Amino acid sequence: MEKIMMNNLPQGWEVKTLGEVCEIYTGNSINQAKKEKEFTNLKEGLNYIATKDIGFDNVINYNNGVKIPFEKVKDFKTAKVNSSLLCIEGGSAGRKIGFTNQKVCFVNKLCCFETLQDEPRFIYYYLQSDYFMQKFRLNMSGLIGGVSKDRIKQIQIPLPPLEVQKAIVEKLENAFAHIDEAVRHLKAVQTNIPRLKSSLLHSAFSGKLTESQITTPISMLSFSQRKSNPSPLPLTKEMLPFFCTKGEPAHSPLLAKNRA
Repeated sequence: MEKIMMNNLPQGWEVKTLGEVCEIYTGNSINQAKKEKEFTNLKEGLNYIATKDIGFDNVINYNNGVKIPFEKVKDFKTAKVNSSLLCIEGGSAGRKIGFTNQKVCFVNKLCCFETLQDEPRFIYYYLQSDYFMQKFRLNMSGLIGGVSKDRIKQIQIPLPPLEVQKAIVEKLENAFAHIDEAVRHLKAVQTNIPRLKSSLLHSAFSGKLTESQITTPISMLSFSQRKSNPSPLPLTKEMLPFFCTKGEPAHSPLLAKNRA
């Protein structure tokens, strides 16, 4: 396996394999007829997560109508709170990932990453990075496309000290909050564009067009553009490179949100 160049990492960072820092395992498949008969519309039990229940926006739908009764949970693999669930097989392989906020059972096409000592969200964001995705794709095989958990265990990860991991996660989530806010503003502007155009045309051809009517929609668009390009957050040298590609240090966290 290609080595990450250690001399490109800040002092205190080290390179390990995912298998060294996480418990990595897949879930259980359930026959459709059995699922409908024994595990559907139950009031109590652990929610059972399938690939379809994880969106390309990384949101997990827990209320899918399928539960594993508590007395049968011992026969299923479970993911703890603050675990990453990554699809590793089929058309969504590497593209669907979620972060659990409750203990769940899950399907065999999903792979659970349960951290041993490191910051769970640091692993979660690493699994969305360009570096990981390149390695993931290189290891894909089979007719339907997938990567075995044993191969995933061998993929390397650059690890800073725990306190730096937490600082990186905080900055990433702050940056993503800015991006989400920008998206909301852009959607609001896009929704209003037809009405704004109609209003401008009506005023123009009735002799009532004012400077205010022209500058208002322009200022709204300019505001959204500014919001969609927030100022970069400062990163200390101990945080760089966060993730590497082709052995070269990254100048900022390289993330692939994988939103289709």
